[in-house]
Amino acid sequence: MAQFDFPSSPSNNQTYTSNGVTFKWDGVAWRRNVSTGAQGAQGYQGLPGSGAQGAQGYQGDAGGGGGILASIVDAKGDLIVATADNTVGRVPVGSNNTFITADSSESSGIKWINGYYVANVKDFGALGDNSNDDKTAIQNAINSLGTTGGTVYLPPGIYRVSDALQVNSTVKNVRIVGANGRFPLTTDNGGGTIIRSTSTTNNVFEINNTISVFIGHLGIDSSATKTGGVGILATSNADKQGVTIEQVYIREMYQGIGIVGYSNVEVRDIEIRDIVASGTYAVMCDQGSDTRQDQIRLENIIVDCVIGGSRHSNCVGFLVKNYSNTIWFKDCVALRCKTGMKFDSSMNGSGAGGSSDHGAFHRITNCDFDQNKENGIEISGGNTIWIDNPYVSSNGEHGIATDTNFDGVLWIKSPDCRGNDNHGIYIGGVNHNKIHISTPHCAHNSQSSSGNFHGISAVNNNHDIQIIGGQCGGDMFGNTTGQTPNNNSMTQGYGILFNGNGNKRILINSVDVTNNKLGTIGWQNSGDNVASGSHNFIQNCLGYSTGQTTFP
Repeated sequence: MAQFDFPSSPSNNQTYTSNGVTFKWDGVAWRRNVSTGAQGAQGYQGLPGSGAQGAQGYQGDAGGGGGILASIVDAKGDLIVATADNTVGRVPVGSNNTFITADSSESSGIKWINGYYVANVKDFGALGDNSNDDKTAIQNAINSLGTTGGTVYLPPGIYRVSDALQVNSTVKNVRIVGANGRFPLTTDNGGGTIIRSTSTTNNVFEINNTISVFIGHLGIDSSATKTGGVGILATSNADKQGVTIEQVYIREMYQGIGIVGYSNVEVRDIEIRDIVASGTYAVMCDQGSDTRQDQIRLENIIVDCVIGGSRHSNCVGFLVKNYSNTIWFKDCVALRCKTGMKFDSSMNGSGAGGSSDHGAFHRITNCDFDQNKENGIEISGGNTIWIDNPYVSSNGEHGIATDTNFDGVLWIKSPDCRGNDNHGIYIGGVNHNKIHISTPHCAHNSQSSSGNFHGISAVNNNHDIQIIGGQCGGDMFGNTTGQTPNNNSMTQGYGILFNGNGNKRILINSVDVTNNKLGTIGWQNSGDNVASGSHNFIQNCLGYSTGQTTFP
């Protein structure tokens, strides 16, 4: 097909000739310039004996100059379309992120509509070759979405970035997606789409005071040894909501994912591994400087701070701070961290118990805290916390521990606290309101020093603790030799121990406490422990009593 290079700013009736074809600008479009058709041929000779020769043929019709468009775009950039036979009209240039669609109600048959935009980072100059700095190209792709929103797509490749990729308030309703599915344990994140930081301190992604942001299906790692920076940091100080992080694999970062101030956040199907030695957390939820943080859902997140090495000395797997409410953890794992999960004392806010800025209503369901250097779960703050069906094993100190800062209510249901170096469950403070423990399995603890630690242990002068059902004793898998109270081959000292004689409102019922090294339930029969006004009850505990003790 012949190519034409039309003048960009023609004047009326200006002509242009190329490849033997002449066009004229009629003020609307370039039209082919044609002359009148040739005269018709001489008529045929009449039949013999019939008379004169036939008449001259009619003049030919004018050539088809009206309506042959050299381009569907005029000099200004408007679209030129047919609106009827031999009639054209203009469709003005569309705005950013608008698209043409058919519409029979329009005279032109088409119109501009707002569309869902996909920005491929390679169209903006990203190479993904593990060599080029693709930060600016990816940032330009993100910025191109504006407030209308759309998708930034990163095809498979390794995209090196020297600074943080930002999603700020000028960009909303954004999906940033790569080509990954689930993640194999390989040194290169298993291929797919990888964002590779080249800075020792910068964040990789920053989400700041915008709404409706999705980041997923990609890997994040670093070619530099990190001394600062977060894989994904979402920060709101203006009551913003709506961040989703899904199927992201983060390796070799200083901190993994930080949710600061944002509410209504979902983080799911995540792996965070090999936090650098000085790193401080894998996942953090914090009020920051916002009004409060609320409604966070964390599901199927695997944190393994150290692969193939000793336990981490600094990193908390899951950290909750300040005025953070209704954070729910489901099917999460923290391995080889300093502490598996920590509810920080800053959650207690400005006052005790029921103060208005007290972080509360947290659920931990079907989670695993294993081989951490200190505690599996550490509760120093917050209120109204449910821990359901956790596996808390082989931790360097206690399985689950509270301290003197905790002043709320705690439910622990069906915990499996086995093989920890110190206590299975340690109630290390007396400032709580209530602690409810039901159907625990606390066995084979006191691994660091045989007989010196226990299945469940509480400091003196405690109060308002209920332990109902379950087993505190036996071997690693709960095996016992029947009703034998003591078994010197076990490492766990007592099944349950309340220190001192100043305890009140303690209820222990229907717990199997056989097969511990020193005894079944450590309880002093003096002082407040046996005073009728203390309302203490120990009932139906196998190995300790056949019924109610003599108090109250």
